[in-house]
Amino acid sequence: MAVSHKSHAAMDSSPLLRLGGASPAELAARVVDEVHHALLLKATEPFDASRASHADALAALWSHAFPDEPYPDDGRSVLWTKLGFQSLHPASDFRGAGYLGLEHLLKYVAGVGPNAYFEVGSDFPLALASLSCTAMLCRYFSFNRTLIFPGCDKYEASAEMIRNLCVLQAQSPEYDLLQVLHVTLLRHLAWTWSHMRGEQAMLLDFPFAQSATYKHLHDALTRTPRPWQLRTLIAMLERAEPFSEGSCFISPPAVLTALWIMAARLACMSAYAPEKKRQ
Repeated sequence: MAVSHKSHAAMDSSPLLRLGGASPAELAARVVDEVHHALLLKATEPFDASRASHADALAALWSHAFPDEPYPDDGRSVLWTKLGFQSLHPASDFRGAGYLGLEHLLKYVAGVGPNAYFEVGSDFPLALASLSCTAMLCRYFSFNRTLIFPGCDKYEASAEMIRNLCVLQAQSPEYDLLQVLHVTLLRHLAWTWSHMRGEQAMLLDFPFAQSATYKHLHDALTRTPRPWQLRTLIAMLERAEPFSEGSCFISPPAVLTALWIMAARLACMSAYAPEKKRQ
């Protein structure tokens, strides 16, 4: 059964088709260059509260996370800490993951809605975890090697894996591949945290969950059969650590269904649909 039905417009936008007259070697190199450059720009764009698009994204995050609360005039509120930020204004938290970190968190909260904590648990530091997952992906694929987090120096993608990622993104222009990977990795981090929580884990233990999740990212991607296919890639990431028979976070079919729905919704909805509320 096909995963999705691509529109003619979506298919025409693929770099693989637009470069149809090139030789296979030229095609592969140009696809990698084009997509890699776009991902690199996204991964290194800093958050700038003075930019209207960035400020609007932050206000949209508030609207999705706290739909019944007016957006504070100065952007400062204790509610940000309840979402998992470390201060009353989240701007400083984006210094690492940048604007992409905000975009990933916004799209996750917008896609899941008010039930976000139903998935990950009420005591899970959602914002911190989401930004960590963005940082893991950016550092692992060498889009931004300056990012620091527990275990960050232990693993990195090979040149072949980076190429696989870029080719898969080029083949699937209707999906934001980093966003889909982010959602899956965030769910695994929440699963890891929930098991630590069962042992009375505290926020001070969170670095151990981050390090374990980064190792899981590496283990899953190195075991994913080549060439990468989105269905297989997500199924490997959804497996619980360690990689052993019968150890699944949640069943792959259920995960894939949720991800396809989320991906389609994110592709169709306007970037920052909710209007921010003013006092």
